[in-house]
Amino acid sequence: MILSIRRYVKTAFISLSVIDDNYHVYVNIYKNNKLIRHSFKSISTKEKTVKYIEDIIKNTYFYYLGIFFTSVGQGALPDINPQTLEKFHINKNNISLVDLKSFHIYANNQELNKSLTLFSESEVDVDFVFSPFAILYHQIRLLGLFNSSKNVFYILKYENFITFLIIKDKKLLFSSFFYTATDKDISSIDSESNEYIRSDIEDIVEQKEEEDDEDLFKDSDVMFDDIENLDELNELSLDEVEEDEDENFETLSKDMNLFDYVKSALNDYYTNELYESDFIEEMVVFTDQKISQSVLKIIEDELFVQPHIFDVDVYEQMNKMMKESL
Repeated sequence: MILSIRRYVKTAFISLSVIDDNYHVYVNIYKNNKLIRHSFKSISTKEKTVKYIEDIIKNTYFYYLGIFFTSVGQGALPDINPQTLEKFHINKNNISLVDLKSFHIYANNQELNKSLTLFSESEVDVDFVFSPFAILYHQIRLLGLFNSSKNVFYILKYENFITFLIIKDKKLLFSSFFYTATDKDISSIDSESNEYIRSDIEDIVEQKEEEDDEDLFKDSDVMFDDIENLDELNELSLDEVEEDEDENFETLSKDMNLFDYVKSALNDYYTNELYESDFIEEMVVFTDQKISQSVLKIIEDELFVQPHIFDVDVYEQMNKMMKESL
């Protein structure tokens, strides 16, 4: 009955990210399948954020709140075989897993609970926690790129967060997640600093089966056609990507920072024995910010691969993923 009446009443989809103690709140409100209100607000305190979200809730019949997950305790794995978990020093007792059909993403249970209980002292409930790996995977699927037989380096750049996936023939070959503001590798499937201890996997699989209704990174059932040729896609041209003709030092420095992380990730992929490395044939970048043409040219010249750039609104993608999961 609830699902049947949702379209006729106001329903709010709220996407939230917490970055450097600032709360970014993105809201879409629908009625009768039509967008009737849209807003974005950056708030400096949790108390004000709670008040803002509570005001939205009071004026809607349903609401769904999703949070962008930035914790150190997350990553992506090609499979969840005991040998793979042991290889990457991951303890199955400490994590929750989500099957994306071709690979898995994981989150540390304690860190995940922090996100879910972020507003526990209020009446605001968190319904979804979105891993950047899941968001990047969703973008890859939307463009129909996932079935590519090429060795493709996918990048999601949002604010100071960079997420990497290397995929070929639906197989995950490499993943990593950086928070560039602290110059610290947050999560990589080869991280030696990972605190997890190797163990068996059966218990976590059973736990996942019992918690299907609470799937935090639910994948859409929509299937997409295979697109082998990236030139067929509506990507941004270099002119659209370029900043002003006079690129300021701050912009150039930030974009060079991206180049440094890309180069570091590829160096790890090519030299680390943990990975089945092969030459990168394509690079696809999803970003919420413009990237200077100068840095794109450097990437192409230095890494011998042309980056294909696509604009992405992470908050809007979170909204869409929430809608798709209902």
